[in-house]
Amino acid sequence: MPRTLFCLARDYGEASTIVRDLELAGFPQNVISLLPSSLRGRGRGRFAASTKAPEGVAWGFGLGGLGGGLTGWLAGTGLLQLSALEPLVASGVFFAFISGVALGGTLGGLLGGLIGVGVPEIEVRPAPEPVADNYLVSVVVESDPGAGHVRKIFVRRGGRCISESAVHPPSEGLPRPVPSSPD
Repeated sequence: MPRTLFCLARDYGEASTIVRDLELAGFPQNVISLLPSSLRGRGRGRFAASTKAPEGVAWGFGLGGLGGGLTGWLAGTGLLQLSALEPLVASGVFFAFISGVALGGTLGGLLGGLIGVGVPEIEVRPAPEPVADNYLVSVVVESDPGAGHVRKIFVRRGGRCISESAVHPPSEGLPRPVPSSPD
């Protein structure tokens, strides 16, 4: 089964030396990839996942407070008559409004925060400098001897964080990649 081997190179010179050695060892160009960690002018970043809980609390408090305030005002003026809201009617319109804002905002903020915890947020954050200046070199190999040879080249040329991943064939029904023909 085909496997992909990866390593990190410190700079472009080291990465291009690794690629040149792989080509000299007989690996075709279409199985070798060289990826910079950032594109010049596009910034350096890494993905970070968090949640929308802070936004959920803010929106929940705002909308809950608005709804609670409206309900308190309606109860205080007597337009909304519920037996559970009679203490609000007795306290007057202003205190009914303030109580509604406080209760609605608290419950809305709590509910909004709980909903926000379940909403993922993926954003790009600046990568630390040691990671930001690396180049990723990857090679797809078909056999164990080929993988061993690639590892030796990576080590000899200073590749770091050498790792390996199995390449799984595409599932049935999915289009297969078409090999590019030389022009």
